[in-house]
Amino acid sequence: GWYMGDVAHIPAWDAALRAEFSVTGEQPSVTPDLPNMSDAPHKLMCIAGAPQLVTELHLLSTELPDDCTGQFSHTTYLEVTAHGVNKANGLALLGQHLGIAPSEMAAMGDQENDIGMIEFVGTGIAMGNGIPSVQAAAAWVTETNDRDGVAVAIDRLRTEGRL
Repeated sequence: GWYMGDVAHIPAWDAALRAEFSVTGEQPSVTPDLPNMSDAPHKLMCIAGAPQLVTELHLLSTELPDDCTGQFSHTTYLEVTAHGVNKANGLALLGQHLGIAPSEMAAMGDQENDIGMIEFVGTGIAMGNGIPSVQAAAAWVTETNDRDGVAVAIDRLRTEGRL
């Protein structure tokens, strides 16, 4: 996916893209000639549609230009952004705008692209289905995403008087 503003551009539909966009609910623009787009994307989403392609994604993540960062948001999804564009920096800007200190924030995540955010906030929470490095970075681990992990975490935060 080639993301510009609110629009995701894809070269063509395939099974992996159908699965992703059925989850997100986005309606991408089918743009067969992506390499010749005149505007640069703010994010590239590389999805390995077959297990044997995951190794290639990992290799790609190590060969990106110095001004780009690649992080996995799923075992088969590599997100490429400009260096410094990440969830922690997004929360920092939002917190400044709203007058909320990082120590007053809580964040939940499950994949590599969530680690910086989890380490940035006062209460970093890993999903029960999160990868081991996310769980290690978090203050605590909630239930899995299919066992209402977000709701369980919110209940705990409320019980502890943090909401």
